[in-house]
This record gives sequence, C-alpha cells and structure tokens, in this order.
Amino acid sequence: MIRDLAITLERRAEFVHALKDETETVEQLTTRKTRLRDAVKALNAGLQTWHLLVQAGIVQSEQPRSLPGTLKQLDKVRNLARQNHLSLLDNDVHVALKNLKNLTDEVALDGQRLWQEHLDALKPPVPDALLDVLERHPEWTGRIRQWRTLNKEHARMRAPQPVTPTLIAQAQTLAEQYASLRRAMVELDLPAAVLEFFECTGDGRATLADLTPDILEWLRLHKLLSAFSVRLRPSL
Repeated sequence: MIRDLAITLERRAEFVHALKDETETVEQLTTRKTRLRDAVKALNAGLQTWHLLVQAGIVQSEQPRSLPGTLKQLDKVRNLARQNHLSLLDNDVHVALKNLKNLTDEVALDGQRLWQEHLDALKPPVPDALLDVLERHPEWTGRIRQWRTLNKEHARMRAPQPVTPTLIAQAQTLAEQYASLRRAMVELDLPAAVLEFFECTGDGRATLADLTPDILEWLRLHKLLSAFSVRLRPSL
C-alpha cells in the first residue's frame, strides 16, 4: 500500500513538473511573439515618421541608414519562426529579437532626432535674459510677450510625441510667426543688424568684432550696454 502510494505521488510530481514546463514554454512563446509584434509595430511607426519628414522636405534621404539591416534581421526572425512553431524558443531567435529591437529603436530615434533638429532651427536664438531686458522698454513690451508665447509653443512641440501631419503644419506656422514677429520688431526701431547681434549672443557666436560702431551706438542710446558682458574664451 505504501509502495502504491509512493508510485502515485511520483507520477503526480512528474505530471506537475511536466505541466510547469509546458506552462513556461507557453509563456516564453507568448513573450517572444509579443516582442516580435512590438518590434514590427515600432518599425512601422518609425518609418511612418520618416515618410512624413521626407514629404515635408525636412529629410532628404528616402530611408533611415539602419533600415536595410533592420529588415534583414526581421526576415531572419520570421524565417526561423516559420521553420517550427517552437523554434521561437531557440537561442538564435532570442538574439535575433534583441538585435531587431535595437535596430527598430534606432530607426525611431533617427526620425525623432532629425525632427528635433528641425524644430531647434526654427527658433531664433535670443536668450530669455535679453527678452527680459527688452521687455522693460514700453515700445517693445507687446512684441516681446508675443515672442514668449511663440517660445512656449515651441517648447510644447519639442516635448516627446508622435510626429504627425498636424504637428508638422503647426511647426511651419510657428516658423512663419517667428519671421513675421522678427520683421515687426525691426520696424519698431530694432535694426536687423542689432537683432542679428542679439541672436549671435544667444548661441555664443558673438565676438567683439560683431560689435560695430552702429550697434554700439544703438545700445548706448537705448541704455542696453550694461545688459552685456565680455568674457575671454579659453581657446580660439
């Protein structure tokens, strides 16, 4: 009787162990199928972003540099999976899936990087500290506030989000608004040469050579000389 009980318990243990192995196998298969599906989804999203940037003239290349390698890796995973349902559990597939994810991430990041560069080029490099100074002059207060409003819109666009035709159109509108406001400020006794000097100070390109007699005189007349300081560059 004890022997029969021991045999029964052993068989039950073997059954539980087999069931556990089968459950783990199903979970691994599900996980890897999900990873493959997510990789394809990420690749499609990245290519959609790239296509929109090409259509808008923001990107010249028809496809990301990493696309050929990504498609090759995707084909490898799919071919391995077609050979046998359980082949998704093979280590080769595990490595291929990992490489595929890295490549699809690269496609997505390339598109986002170029989009961010495009947005950065739209915003005139006038520092907030200078806007604070100009805003104190009554004749420029309204324009400077408009400038700050555009800067807030620019910051909103730079926040991580999918690139859509609507967002691209909004960026184009923002560029036109910046250009229009820039022209309006030039008309309000802010010479183009002075505004260009301000922009050079904003991105660190300004040197003493850029401070022409006309610009120096304009800054003196408007009591803005103290708004700037001179620093020595550590190297040329």
